[in-house]
Amino acid sequence: MKETQDKVFHSKSIAFVAMMAAVGLSLSLFSTVTFPIGAGVSVDLSHVGTYIVALTGGPILGLCASSIVGIIPAFQYTNPMLIPGKAMTGVSVGFLSYALQRIPLFKKESKFHILMYPIAGICGYIPEFIFTVWNLNYIGLPSASILSIIIKAWIEIIIITVVMTVVLNLQVIKENIETLLGDEVHLHVQDYLLAGVVVSGSIIFMMALLMGTGFNETSPGALQSIFFGWLIGVAIFLAALVTGLLIKIHRDKDIG
Repeated sequence: MKETQDKVFHSKSIAFVAMMAAVGLSLSLFSTVTFPIGAGVSVDLSHVGTYIVALTGGPILGLCASSIVGIIPAFQYTNPMLIPGKAMTGVSVGFLSYALQRIPLFKKESKFHILMYPIAGICGYIPEFIFTVWNLNYIGLPSASILSIIIKAWIEIIIITVVMTVVLNLQVIKENIETLLGDEVHLHVQDYLLAGVVVSGSIIFMMALLMGTGFNETSPGALQSIFFGWLIGVAIFLAALVTGLLIKIHRDKDIG
């Protein structure tokens, strides 16, 4: 039975995000090491954790999970920009899932409800796809490498989306997730702030790992380039966060 919750972050939802983030991190470590495709390219299944959370928990929880699962691939590819990129997918997939469920055609009682997952899963990756193309061009990868990475990424997303569509439509899975997440809630300012802390913390932790392992000593030029790109990404994210907070505060005042 689904329990009523009055906020996004509570003990069960935090545990759910933590468990799925752990799943994503484990799959990322396993897949990137076990299934190399070429120089600097390997299978990355970290978004499995992202999609489970985003498709069922919405954009805020999806943002938190995706920011955490991005730590291992960002470290392995020495590119901190992977974290904000993956965070985009957590937000967009979660938002699309949240929005589509409010359309009568995709409500739970509709026979077309199952289509909500592939639509949100595929379309929700587009922002990260655009960001990834920019990021890879920015750090100077050759066009052939960028093309192989993009093709590989889309294949991963399609496979993950198909698997999630099947898994999340199993009644036992849906009931267990609903028990953890509770009823629909309204987002508060503190929810945005806490999500921002999680994202920022993931990126800072990633940067500390790279610096602690001597990456700055072996590739100072590459590090400087990546750091600058990372700062741009963080600036964009913080600007979006502040804008969202201002809109939320303004709406709360109007309602009050």
